[in-house]
Amino acid sequence: MAQKLFVTLQIQVFIILNNQSGIIDKWQISTDTMQTWTDVNNTTIQNNFSNLTITTHYRVQLSGGVCGTELSDTAAVWVNSSPIANFSVPNTCHTSVSKFSNQTINGNSNTYFWDFSDGSTGLNKNPNYIFTKPGSFNVTLVATSADNCKIYYFKNCCN
Repeated sequence: MAQKLFVTLQIQVFIILNNQSGIIDKWQISTDTMQTWTDVNNTTIQNNFSNLTITTHYRVQLSGGVCGTELSDTAAVWVNSSPIANFSVPNTCHTSVSKFSNQTINGNSNTYFWDFSDGSTGLNKNPNYIFTKPGSFNVTLVATSADNCKIYYFKNCCN
């Protein structure tokens, strides 16, 4: 039976507009590298957001200042994708080769760490491993992206 560990990181972030001249008409967001902007119904100096899944840019439209209607500088909140770890391995008899099939997706240039729960570890993407004793082993796969986002996946397996 596979045990999945999902870690949800909830971060509340505040962007605050400082030293503005004029009245805040609206906030705007862009999720496509500032090609298109979507209005946000907010006329306060602070914009709150949480649980972003992609990089998002923010700006404010001001009016009534010295220069009429203006747009503020942009602020960006960068979101790095985390790998989604998974693997399969057929049941084998001890002393036979267990062929682990890494099915991790997402992340950039992932690296892998395996803990076979019998004192041995590995770094290959798809390791072959021989368990020398019979039993069920709680194998752990740790996938780490180039941005150092880590995810742990646990599964009881093998013989």
